Amino acid sequence: FRPVSNSFVLTARSSQFRKLFINNATEYKLPILDISKGVFKELLYFIYTGGTHNINRHSIELVKAACYFEVAELKESCEANIIATKLTEENSHEMFELAHRFGLQSLLLASFEKIKK
Repeated sequence: FRPVSNSFVLTARSSQFRKLFINNATEYKLPILDISKGVFKELLYFIYTGGTHNINRHSIELVKAACYFEVAELKESCEANIIATKLTEENSHEMFELAHRFGLQSLLLASFEKIKK
């Protein structure tokens, strides 16, 4: 790996990484996110390839990381996956809160529809 090439990929796909590298990392403080190693690896895999190994397994934690690192395509993919595979009437309040906290409009609407039933 060459750090210069890696920084180009990271900055092209994430505005948080862009801020980090543009400000030379010493001036920009990126707050620590409580994220598992597996989710962070999946985030990096998406940034480099545009795909995921197993979005179903990590979609809820991964959407949080995608929002935090401002990776729009991953955010949209995770949100769609959550609606299709995880949203139920039983967890609709929890999903509504998640959607509200992270600005996930499609999940917000889908959760609200489940709550109304």
